[in-house]
Amino acid sequence: MTEQTDVEAEDDGVIGVLSKKTGVSVVFEKSFGDTLPEAVQLFGEDVVFNLFHRQATIACQSRVRGILDKGGSKDAAVEAGLNFKPGVITRTRVAKDPVAELARQVVEGKLTMEQLEEQLKARLAELRPV
Repeated sequence: MTEQTDVEAEDDGVIGVLSKKTGVSVVFEKSFGDTLPEAVQLFGEDVVFNLFHRQATIACQSRVRGILDKGGSKDAAVEAGLNFKPGVITRTRVAKDPVAELARQVVEGKLTMEQLEEQLKARLAELRPV
């Protein structure tokens, strides 16, 4: 039996589980059905829907949280939640360099030197280990 991690063994019906706490691993085959009708036949419509609903809710929350974590507005976060479609991957912009962004704001007159200093102190405080 080859040792597999949880991530490697999820596509072909083979499930691998590794306990990081004990170092013990197991591998076994488990079918959840190959199609939606098969899953419903195996587990029932309520179970299949409840699992879908739970995972869709978690994915939607994650999308909205990502907007908020990047400093997006509440309105933008709500819009992302309302437009969320399970299974649809949305690409977000590459994160901007926060220092370059602050410098741009100073150059454009949107941030004073005092505000820049406060922002830099706040960012440094976030980076310092507790």
